[in-house]
Amino acid sequence: MSSYGIFHRIALQLFNFFSSRKDQCLCTVCGAQGKFLKRSSNLRESMICPHCQCISRGRHVAKLILDTFSPDKTSLNDARNELSKLRIYELSCNGSIHEALKALPLYHCSEYFDDVPPGTITPEGIRCEDIRRLSFQDGYFDLIISEDVLEHVDDYEKAFSEIYRALKPGGHHIFTIPLYGDRKTRKKALVKNGEIVHLLPPEYHGDPVRGKILVFNEFGTDLSDILAMLGFQCEFVVAGKMDEKKFGIFSSIVLRTWKPI
Repeated sequence: MSSYGIFHRIALQLFNFFSSRKDQCLCTVCGAQGKFLKRSSNLRESMICPHCQCISRGRHVAKLILDTFSPDKTSLNDARNELSKLRIYELSCNGSIHEALKALPLYHCSEYFDDVPPGTITPEGIRCEDIRRLSFQDGYFDLIISEDVLEHVDDYEKAFSEIYRALKPGGHHIFTIPLYGDRKTRKKALVKNGEIVHLLPPEYHGDPVRGKILVFNEFGTDLSDILAMLGFQCEFVVAGKMDEKKFGIFSSIVLRTWKPI
């Protein structure tokens, strides 16, 4: 066999090994102990719980919710009694965290639709909200959750300001966004006179509602300063080795911000 053939066979074996890699961990969303499935090299978006389908990023969000509101519990399912007392708003009607929380009495969720007035319910029973102009009253929520949403909002400062307004004093926004550690925040696109203007080559992410969605913002090293100017206290929580070993959380950063009392 040629040296190329040997190299190709070894590379294929390594690919098959890592593609099928599994880690025995505890899911912070559903509470199941299991072997998480690695489906891509992006561990933040992989390591899937076979029970609730949650990815690493979602488990990190769930762990931070637990650390904040129910530190003696290890999963959202186990913390239902504590979480049922909170007014919670999630900027999505999809995903594993939504499935774990949707039966709670004070839980709210929404999607954004261009052709539906904000604050109304679609025929399918989904609430429409525009994060730049929420229909909720001031100081209403104890917790707002979002996963990779704010990079898709053209005016992120309005969005963060609305989140701040809708939180109670002491309320938390726990969220993820793609974060770039080598640059400051920059806009990739904006809306001008009702039209999208691209400032950089367009980038799209997958979206469960629309199929794909445009990236308007890349958040960088100045994000904590931006949030502080809007009134938030801010903490960046990085998944570490203990998280990887016990909870299957990899390569992830979650932001915990709160409205001062």
